[in-house]
Amino acid sequence: VAPHHGSPAANTHEIAQQTSSKLVVLSASDDRYLSHCRQVYEHQQILLTPVHGAVMVRFPSPEHMTIQTWSGGEASGIQNVSK
Repeated sequence: VAPHHGSPAANTHEIAQQTSSKLVVLSASDDRYLSHCRQVYEHQQILLTPVHGAVMVRFPSPEHMTIQTWSGGEASGIQNVSK
């Protein structure tokens, strides 16, 4: 989850470099920090809650995660991501 709703002060290149994430969930009421987060997390997939809705991430094994989103009462397909 992006620190402090994606704000520039809390989401720096240093933070992005210290993590090895493949996914960043930006929990916010709008997309005001989306362009900043796209620059900082340029190699990660970004899910924005106003667009993608609720996000569920499961880790069935240490090398694997599944991602599912819900928006407007509709579930999306499940994404499977491996290390």
